[in-house]
Amino acid sequence: MSVEVTMKRSLIIFFQVFLICTLFTNAWGLTNYERCVETYLAKDFTNAYNFCKEAKDPNAQFIMGEMYYNGLGVKKDHAEAAIWIRKAADQGLAEAQFVICHMYYYGFGVKEDPAEALIWCRKAALQGHIRARILRDKMLYKDKSK
Repeated sequence: MSVEVTMKRSLIIFFQVFLICTLFTNAWGLTNYERCVETYLAKDFTNAYNFCKEAKDPNAQFIMGEMYYNGLGVKKDHAEAAIWIRKAADQGLAEAQFVICHMYYYGFGVKEDPAEALIWCRKAALQGHIRARILRDKMLYKDKSK
């Protein structure tokens, strides 16, 4: 067998092992946030819950809020959803700021508070969140339609 054939086989084996490690194991040390997203997208909500709960990332906290809000892998609980979404909003995540604004405006999981809602909508709108701008304008014109 020639050296060239042996090298080609070695490279093929190397890439096969690399592919297996990359796709099927955690050999590259995924963070809890990465695992959170991976398992959430795979609709493995039990594992997503565990990984997201441990991640200190605002996106993971927002996912936790979404899981509680919609009852994905946990009992539906709008109050608990508000706690997690508020954590993400406090860290500047525009989508979380918009959702917590919506929750305060309509009283989902929190006491209805238009003034608090307006604060959060303004924060999200300042980051360019279009739906937050629309809701902010509705609030300013006292339009409670959904």
